[in-house]
Amino acid sequence: MQWSNLIPLIKEPLEGLDEQGNVGSLLVVGDPKQSIYRWRGGHVEQFLALLKGEIPFQVPADTKQLKKNHRSFHTIVKFNNVFFESILPHIHGTINKNLFKKGYHQNIKNPSIGYVEIDQFHEKDSLEALNTHVQKTYDSISSALEQGFEPNEIAVLVRTKAQASSICEFLVLQKIPFLSSESLNLSHSKEVQFLVALLQLALDENNLKEKLLVVEFFKASFNKEEAYHTFVSKHLKLPLQKIFDKHGINFNFLKFKTLPLYEAVEAAFYAFELSAVMDAHLQTFLDHLFEFSQQKHNDLMSFLMHWNQQGDSLYVATPKGLDAIQILTIHKAKGLEFPVVILPFLDDPIQGSHRTQVWLNTTEWFGENLSKGWIPYSKKIVDYGEAGEALFNQIQEANELDALNVLYVAMTRPVEQLILISNLKATAAKSAQTQDSYPGLIQNFLKINNVDESTTYVQGHKRPLIKREDESEELKVFPIEINSKKWQNSLMIQAYDQPQSKINSPKIWGILIHDILAKIETSEDLDWVLEEAFSLGRINENSVDLIKKLLLKVINHPSLNSFFKNEYKVWNERDILIPNEENIRPDRLMENRNEMILIDYKTGNPKQADQDQIEHYKKIIGQVFSGKKIKSYLVYVQEKKEVEVVLI
Repeated sequence: MQWSNLIPLIKEPLEGLDEQGNVGSLLVVGDPKQSIYRWRGGHVEQFLALLKGEIPFQVPADTKQLKKNHRSFHTIVKFNNVFFESILPHIHGTINKNLFKKGYHQNIKNPSIGYVEIDQFHEKDSLEALNTHVQKTYDSISSALEQGFEPNEIAVLVRTKAQASSICEFLVLQKIPFLSSESLNLSHSKEVQFLVALLQLALDENNLKEKLLVVEFFKASFNKEEAYHTFVSKHLKLPLQKIFDKHGINFNFLKFKTLPLYEAVEAAFYAFELSAVMDAHLQTFLDHLFEFSQQKHNDLMSFLMHWNQQGDSLYVATPKGLDAIQILTIHKAKGLEFPVVILPFLDDPIQGSHRTQVWLNTTEWFGENLSKGWIPYSKKIVDYGEAGEALFNQIQEANELDALNVLYVAMTRPVEQLILISNLKATAAKSAQTQDSYPGLIQNFLKINNVDESTTYVQGHKRPLIKREDESEELKVFPIEINSKKWQNSLMIQAYDQPQSKINSPKIWGILIHDILAKIETSEDLDWVLEEAFSLGRINENSVDLIKKLLLKVINHPSLNSFFKNEYKVWNERDILIPNEENIRPDRLMENRNEMILIDYKTGNPKQADQDQIEHYKKIIGQVFSGKKIKSYLVYVQEKKEVEVVLI
């Protein structure tokens, strides 16, 4: 579609004349053998059409092919020429065969020797094959380092993220520095996953997916010995607070839910001692969180919506030129070059086994009323007449071209050394012809060159080994303690002076009592809520005991005490959205299996408007929670008076 839209925009300046009477010009550059983005909507057939002379403009085209390879050393260019010549008889699609026949050969520009190695092995067991690939990759990396290559001159190119992760995990154990887009992704950090899960659970504590992440974090951090399923089954049904208490973590989850975004994460960071495992992922996450809270919103819901949309695209920033092994997918390596390229996991069949759906012309069977069908793609599609057979051949040729292009891109990335690692047993049993797979094509090449499959194929020369001197210097280590600082206690804020404020502004008194009650879900919350109000300067030392006694009258009231025993799901000060009407915000709404409880606090004298308001709330809630019994209470909280509870 993009090319179709560009054609009329290019057509006029290209076919018209300028003031000097000259026609316009258009330069189109590309290599259809490096088209590897069909899955993203790439359409190499458009470029192939241009090469065949199908030009959508009324001007002659001049096609030139760049013959010289300006990147790779002699041995690599020569090897690629011979290798891709060897696969020509096994390319089934006519267009694909012509493309590689005309374009595979490159002339050598760099006379330096270089090095090529093919390391094949035979392993049927998938886990053993994985381990062998990883070990051989590590051996190749070690060899390159011993030859004097710097880590950032070595690249490992793979097909999938899972393959990249397997190699990354092994390099971590070997203490070899590496860079990988997967390893730098914030969402792949266990600690970041844990903090985000806590935020998710603050909104919905019954979210089992997020709770499992928390339980798994505890398993890895506090109980590595116990069997996974035993530990998870025992903890997954427990309330979060009980899990924290069981493992001796001083963390109040109810308080966590009431804190502003950054303060909440900071509290969890220190409570769970994440400073001990502080790394670039955590630091970047905290920086991003702080920036979000300052520039956008400081609430959990806004951040979680942002994280769900963009979390997978957030990475640790890395300085340019960092000295580390680079681990990339072949698609991300397109256009790049590296002195040493290692290609493990060359085990795939040419025709992938992934399932897909295709549109098939069904006019022959159902007429114009049902001219297209969306059906699973498989070999059975050839049974659907000429249309099915044509579609099958078209997809087979497209898959073949994509697979060969990926291989071509990978094998043309190196400058000096290329190492291929392949498991012949991976697809030989599955393919009707072993040549219809990467291992089969490699095996065919070795056979043509009379190389025994049990030996490692080598062309060219490695660099001589270099004995690296121990350049490490004794560094002075300055320990940095990352301890939680109760910065709130250092703030000097004018405290609320209860008697004077109450005399001057009953409204301030009412707001204060409402704000404190809004943070209390159970009776256990009272002390920390008052401590927080005191530390933030909202009440002074003289007022703490007075307000505590008053609130205890509410919590312990015979008509109310059962509502503060963690037997209900509680929503304090939550908006209820009403279409085309003003939203309502009850002070406290509770739910259990049998009933709904609605409570509204009042700090003034009783009046009819109070009853009218709570009856309106009750009506709306009855519509939202239809079928449930609703009890509503007006609670009058006044100083030097007994708490009055009115059942409406």
